[in-house]
Amino acid sequence: MVEDYEQELTSNPGAGQAFTATAFGGLPYALGTASGAIPIDIAAGEPLQAMMQCTQNFDALTSAVFDVLACDDAAGTNPVTLATSGAITLANLTTANTPTKRLGGIIPAGLITTAKKFILAKYTLTGTQPTVGKMRIWLQKSVDVLPVNKGAL
Repeated sequence: MVEDYEQELTSNPGAGQAFTATAFGGLPYALGTASGAIPIDIAAGEPLQAMMQCTQNFDALTSAVFDVLACDDAAGTNPVTLATSGAITLANLTTANTPTKRLGGIIPAGLITTAKKFILAKYTLTGTQPTVGKMRIWLQKSVDVLPVNKGAL
């Protein structure tokens, strides 16, 4: 799998962002859609896959939901969900149980090319707030390599 730290939606690319409460990821992805501009398709017409990885075990909470959202601004205004993990229990928020995993389904090509200007990760934690725990969320192409002539294979 090829990872591009430029498409990581959480602080500390590669290491993960600490979460002790519901919050947005620290690195919103700006689509460059200034007023009147044509939106950018970050996968150049190819579908994307949202990925997640626990890099430090969480010590408390009941469950967490991880979402990738398209929003009007970096503050998360008017979000549209592109991918979601659904509820994940504390027992599964460990480095052993949450190595690199897909976050929801494939984000189809062109879905992100809307009037939305930012892509953000959102972490929704329920239950007791943890004092430790880190996650990474990033985007990648759903297919790392495409043959030049698909029919040749």
